[in-house]
Amino acid sequence: MVPPDLRMGSFGLILHGMRFKKMKNSKFKIQNSKFPACTNVLAGRHAPRRGGFTLIEIVLYLALFAVVVGSISGLLYTILQSRVKNQVIAEVEQQGMQTIALITQTARNATTLTSPTIGTTTATLSLAVPTASLSPTVFSLASASIVITEGAGGAITLTNSRVVVSALSFQNLSRAGTKGTVRIQFTLAHVNPASKNEYDYTKTFIASATLR
Repeated sequence: MVPPDLRMGSFGLILHGMRFKKMKNSKFKIQNSKFPACTNVLAGRHAPRRGGFTLIEIVLYLALFAVVVGSISGLLYTILQSRVKNQVIAEVEQQGMQTIALITQTARNATTLTSPTIGTTTATLSLAVPTASLSPTVFSLASASIVITEGAGGAITLTNSRVVVSALSFQNLSRAGTKGTVRIQFTLAHVNPASKNEYDYTKTFIASATLR
């Protein structure tokens, strides 16, 4: 058996140890409680930053996106307008050149310039040609298009519906004793019902032909 005095001594040592631990813990807590601000700052410094964008960043990104999209849209629209304009110009040029080439070639191969008479200007050109079945060959204006009529045949349209013909005129520049010279002039404009700039193109074609 353990003597009572030794048991009391051990109990006293245990109690003394408990008091020492309690005092150590209480002192540690008091020391830490003296610097609450520092503790909070250190805790906040190591806190992870939240992801995402601020309102100002979102507004800036949206503004930049709008500028880029607007620039690309404007560039594409300009390219499209330029392409359409080139097609319109080509259409008018092609129609005009083909028509005036046919008229001048027919006039050169004709045997007689029937109308207009010398020194006059008319809206119709009448030619006597070597082939009897095609004589007279007449060029005139009908429904804003140039048409050709050969002999007893019906009128054939030389220009398509995408262009409008105006101011068609034939001037007889012949001199006495010559086979005859005719001056041809007309104006071609592309159809533009909506009055758009890319479809706005007009050109006047002028040529002359002397009978061989």
